[in-house]
Amino acid sequence: MRRFAYVGPVSNELLSFRGAVLVHTDRAEMEYLVPGCRVVELPRADLGRPLMPLSRHPDLAAVQWPLRKELFR
Repeated sequence: MRRFAYVGPVSNELLSFRGAVLVHTDRAEMEYLVPGCRVVELPRADLGRPLMPLSRHPDLAAVQWPLRKELFR
């Protein structure tokens, strides 16, 4: 399974929440949610850091997955 993550524009580090790298399996959905933010594919090897699916982030609890763009304004 391919996994993608955001890269911070200033830090150039993978973005995380409480130490877990935010990941998702759909690059297009990530690019839609945060336009202009760089999205990279993660290597299949273990990063040595915990991962958090984007759908588990507390601020995205109300979002329906897979995304339905018509629900966004």
